[in-house]
Amino acid sequence: MKFLHTGDWHLGRTLYSESLLEDQRHFLKNVSEELKNAQKNAEPYDCLFISGDVYDRAIPSVGAVLLFDDFLTALATDFPRLHVFVTAGNHDGAERLSFASRFLEKSNIHLCFGTEHLSNAVIVDSCAIYQIPFLMPGSFKDGAEKSQRALFERATAEIREAHQKNFPTLPSVVLAHATVFGENNDEKNQIGTAESISPSLFDGFSYVALGHIHSFKKITERMYYSGSPLSYTFDDVSKKVMICGTIKIDNSLSIKTIPIEPLRPVVRLKGAFSDFYNADESETKKYEQCLVEIKCTDEQVVQMPKALLETKFPHLLSFSREKATSTKENSDFVLRRNLIERRNEASHEEFFSTFLSELYGNDLNEDDAKAETELFLKFLNENLD
Repeated sequence: MKFLHTGDWHLGRTLYSESLLEDQRHFLKNVSEELKNAQKNAEPYDCLFISGDVYDRAIPSVGAVLLFDDFLTALATDFPRLHVFVTAGNHDGAERLSFASRFLEKSNIHLCFGTEHLSNAVIVDSCAIYQIPFLMPGSFKDGAEKSQRALFERATAEIREAHQKNFPTLPSVVLAHATVFGENNDEKNQIGTAESISPSLFDGFSYVALGHIHSFKKITERMYYSGSPLSYTFDDVSKKVMICGTIKIDNSLSIKTIPIEPLRPVVRLKGAFSDFYNADESETKKYEQCLVEIKCTDEQVVQMPKALLETKFPHLLSFSREKATSTKENSDFVLRRNLIERRNEASHEEFFSTFLSELYGNDLNEDDAKAETELFLKFLNENLD
């Protein structure tokens, strides 16, 4: 059984108010191209695994819903024998994701949004496939399980028992949306609201297709996170991939990764404002189709820096001052706080001097500072009178 594993699409996601729908559409075209190429080479995929967080919100945007609908419709038309497994993640609204699920089942599109059918396997090419959605207290209506460990202990136990009873000789696959880390993993024990669980809960399964973590991770020899297809923050510098795997009847597993080329790469740049603003077109052209964040190392405050740099970087989404924030602004903050504490005794001239220091830094000479202060005091006295 040959499968393509992906997840954490977050359709409808924005980055600093920038819509990523076209970037996501580009990724979905990559998925379709991979499926087409495999079919053309007489090595077609049997399954597509989508391990949760199809949407970015419980109530997805119209654009996100239409994008997913177009994708599923194309799959059903172009690859009628392909089985598509969609597991609900913590960002998905289970009720909305479940819409038309019984109808879609007839087109080999298997949606998992609850715990009622955890132990019901879908058999594809002599392999039993199960799904576990994101679990939370109350996911099992007749149970009192609250922790992630207790919830997944019950879910995996139900699947394991049903598999041993009904298909003991067949390889087994589980899709799950959860935080799973090994004993020696130095990652945090909690991501968002989900505590981590031990990979040992999935012992015995032929392959575990995980979603929830946005970078590709190998947890065990038979357990992987595909990661998200796009970088959704500027902190995410991981290489984006899909996972291609094959499970044989003897339970042997082979895995390889397929790189994802984004429509607009996410790039963080760091340096002096003047270096970016005065850069030649030959230097900035390579960022023309990138989503850019610039961290400026200057201490000097530049008025409307983002607007100025957008002439060089058309998709500049974020601008911040790294060094100024960590040094000068801290000292300015202390100065302002001291003035506030002494507000009843500090002079207008002292307040205005602090204002000039923040506005001009070291660029205002003594004579100009004196002239501006005199003008301010004159204006103040005229208006106070």
